Amino acid sequence: MNTTEIDKLLERLGKTLSSGDLQGVSGCFAVPALLLSDEGATLLADANQIEKLFAQATEWYRSQRLISTRPDLEHVEELSEKVTSVDVRWPAFDASGREV
Repeated sequence: MNTTEIDKLLERLGKTLSSGDLQGVSGCFAVPALLLSDEGATLLADANQIEKLFAQATEWYRSQRLISTRPDLEHVEELSEKVTSVDVRWPAFDASGREV
């Protein structure tokens, strides 16, 4: 996957997250998926698990009056022909479009 394809995928993920389109979110992942974050690793075995995880995250963000996000691609490293490491910052925005 090249940088342009990664950008397009992340943009699609940001738009579906911001709109609350959980099926669109799960469509951005191949399953099984391994989600890595500072909190650890989460195995996502199917689309339902992805939708549940992101439903919880979306609910929390909405409770904080945060309504949208967009990807800020920080680093891309091709680890193999099929595996790429991507560091992405996801800033959150309020209803006025202000980054919070």
